[in-house]
Amino acid sequence: MHSYREAAHHDQSYGLASNNLAVTLAHLGKRDEALSAFRQAMQAQPGLETPLLNLGKLLFSCGRLKAAAQTYRQILERNGSSAAAWNGLGLVMAEMGRHDDARNAFVRAVESKADSAEAHYNLSFSLSALGDYDAALRAVTRAQSIDPYYVPQKYQLAIELQLQDPSITVVPEISADVSTDGTPDFDFDPRLLEDVFAELTASADATQGRAQMKRLATILGLVSLAALLAAPNAEARNPIRNAFFNVYPSATGTQLDDLPSNRGHCGICHYDFGGSDARNPYGLAVEVARNSGMYADDEAAIQSLENLDSDGDGYLNITEITSLLYSNTPTFPGLTAADSGLVINVTWSDVSPYVTPFGATDTTPPTVTVFTPNGGESFNAETTTGVTWTATADPSGATK
Repeated sequence: MHSYREAAHHDQSYGLASNNLAVTLAHLGKRDEALSAFRQAMQAQPGLETPLLNLGKLLFSCGRLKAAAQTYRQILERNGSSAAAWNGLGLVMAEMGRHDDARNAFVRAVESKADSAEAHYNLSFSLSALGDYDAALRAVTRAQSIDPYYVPQKYQLAIELQLQDPSITVVPEISADVSTDGTPDFDFDPRLLEDVFAELTASADATQGRAQMKRLATILGLVSLAALLAAPNAEARNPIRNAFFNVYPSATGTQLDDLPSNRGHCGICHYDFGGSDARNPYGLAVEVARNSGMYADDEAAIQSLENLDSDGDGYLNITEITSLLYSNTPTFPGLTAADSGLVINVTWSDVSPYVTPFGATDTTPPTVTVFTPNGGESFNAETTTGVTWTATADPSGATK
C-alpha cells in the first residue's frame, strides 16, 4: 500500500497507482478510503475503465446498489460490449430482486464474452431464480466446460509493464459460504521503499525517474498484495457443510466428513477440499438451489437434490450419501474417477475408493416358479413327493 501511495504522490496523473491503492484499501476493509482512491484514479485518467469497474464492485459490496448500477451504466455508455460491466450490472439487478433484468444483463455479458465462465454461472443462478431450471442447467454445464472453478466478481489490479496483460484480477474476499477470522499481518518495511525512491531520484532525470518510480512502485505493490492474499486463511467451518451434516447425520465421521489427508474437508461440494470456489457438480447444484429463492434455508435446498444424479455416475445423490447396500458408501455425490486431475488439497488415494458405489449386497428376494406339483394333486399322509421349481435372483435373470 505504501508503494502505491508513493507512486500516486510522485505523479498525480498516474491513475493506475490510485486504482491499485484502492484495491488494497478495499481488501483491508477501509471502504471509505478505497472509494476516495478509486475516484482519484478516475479523475487522474478519465478514460481508464478499470477504476470504474472496481468502484462498481465496491459500491455493490457496500449495499449501495443504485450507485453501483449507475457506475456500471456509465461504463456501458462508453463501451457497450464490456462483459465485466454487464456482469456487474446483472449482479446488482439480482440483488434488487429484478431477476428478468439480471438475466438480460448476464445474457449481454455472455454475448460480449462467450468464454466468460463467471457470466455463465451468474446467468444460471438468474435463470434458476426465474424457474427456468433446464436453461439454468445448460448455463451451468457451459460454465463448467469453460472453467470448473466458480469465481465471484473480482477487483482488478492494473499494471503498466511491457509484455504484460494490462490487468490482473484479484479476489480480496473469501467465498460467501466460508467464514474467516482474518488474514495474518504481512510485514513490509516502508523504509526500504523510501530508500529505493531516494536512489532513483538522485540518479535519474525527472522524467525518466518518474517513469521508473511508477513501474517499480507498481511491481512492489503487486508483490506485497500477492503475499498478503497468499497468506493462509484461518480455519473455519463452512455453514453449508454444517447444513449438509444436519440433513445427513449418518454421514458424520465418515469419509464425507474426514479423510486422513484433510480432516474436516469441504470435498462434498468442492474440487478443492480446502473449501475454495472450485465447486464440483453437486456443489454447483447446491449453489443454484440456494440462489433460486425456492427454499427456506440451506438444509431445504440440499434436500431438494436427493433425487438427482449430480455427477452422472448412475447413482442418485441420496443413494451415494445414505445407502447401506454398498460396501463403500457413503460416496461423494459430486465426484467420479475422471475427476482426479481436478481434485486438490487432498491425497487422491484417500478419495478414489469413495467416488462411485460398489460391492452391493443382494437384498432382493428371488422369484420362484413351481412346476410340479402344480395344484389339484392329492397325497397320502406321511408320504413324500418330488417338487420341480426354478428361481431367478440376479439382474441377468439367470435360472438357479
